[in-house]
Amino acid sequence: PSVMQGRTLHTSTSDAPDWFYHIALPLGLLAYFVLPGITSVDILEEAARMGLKVIGLDPTLPYVALCVLPMGWCWAPYVAHTLLCDLVEKAVPNTGVLNRVSEGLPCPQFRQHDIIHWEFLDDMAQAILAGSKDEDPLADVRRLLRAAFEEIGVCLHKEDWGRGLVKSLGMTAPHPQLRLKVSEAKYWILIKATGFASRARFLTGRQPV
Repeated sequence: PSVMQGRTLHTSTSDAPDWFYHIALPLGLLAYFVLPGITSVDILEEAARMGLKVIGLDPTLPYVALCVLPMGWCWAPYVAHTLLCDLVEKAVPNTGVLNRVSEGLPCPQFRQHDIIHWEFLDDMAQAILAGSKDEDPLADVRRLLRAAFEEIGVCLHKEDWGRGLVKSLGMTAPHPQLRLKVSEAKYWILIKATGFASRARFLTGRQPV
C-alpha cells in the first residue's frame, strides 16, 4: 500500500506462541493421529526420566493419540492460519478480508481503509497512517488482541511497534525511507543457507542449515 504525503506509517506486530498446540482436534479425527507403538506407560516413563510430571494420563491406556493440531500434518498450516485470521478480525473492529493482505488478492490501500492487517500462521501485524506527532496509534489494537487471546489461554509475545514497518515475517522498512529489506537476523541465516547450498551436491527440503 502507498503512504499519502503528510502521513506517517505506523505498524504493530505480535506472535501467538505455541499456536498450533492451542488448537484442539475434533474428536472424530483423533483415530487418525494415534502414535503407533507408544503407550501411556512409555510417555510416563520418559517424562520421569526427564524430571517431568504428567498429570491426568491413565497408565492403563493401550495407546495414545495427538489431540492438538500437529505441525507435521499437511492441513495444519491452513487450519492455524485461518483460525488466527478469524480471531484477529473478531477482536479488532474494521478488520476483514477486504483490508487483509492476502496472497492472490489485490493489495488493500489506505485510500480505502483506515487499517491494513496481515497474518501468517502464528504471526500478525497491523498498519495505520497517522500524524507525525502520534506516538502509538495502534495501542488500542494491541490491547484488544491481548484480551482476545488471553480469553483462550494464549499470552501474545514478541510485540513490537513503531514508525515505518517494524520487523514482520523477516522483513522491515525503517522510517522515513520505507525501503523494504530483509531484517538483519534473517539476512545472516539466508547467507549461511546460501553458502551451504553452494557447497552441497544434493539438497532436500530437510537439509539442515
